[in-house]
Amino acid sequence: MENIIGALIMFIAGAVPGYILAYMIGVKKSVHLISGWNSSKISNPDNYAQIIGFGLFILAINITIAALLLSTGLASEMELTFLIVGSVLAPVICSILAKVKYGK
Repeated sequence: MENIIGALIMFIAGAVPGYILAYMIGVKKSVHLISGWNSSKISNPDNYAQIIGFGLFILAINITIAALLLSTGLASEMELTFLIVGSVLAPVICSILAKVKYGK
């Protein structure tokens, strides 16, 4: 029972905001949601936002998978740790890629 509650908290606190931010930044191009946004430093804001949104979408998918694996008990704690660390690295890698590709 505690695994199901933990998975629900993980999904609500991690995946749902990730999906919302990925949609708002990647699809709706709400670049003001990106921390430290300065449009004068970016050559193509739409593509930059799309890459950031993609990274957030990968984060949300990985957290959803981790929550499902936690609730069903199909993965050990070490496997879930690796999945969550990988999911946190996805937006960081996408941010670096977007900055290198579209930064001035």
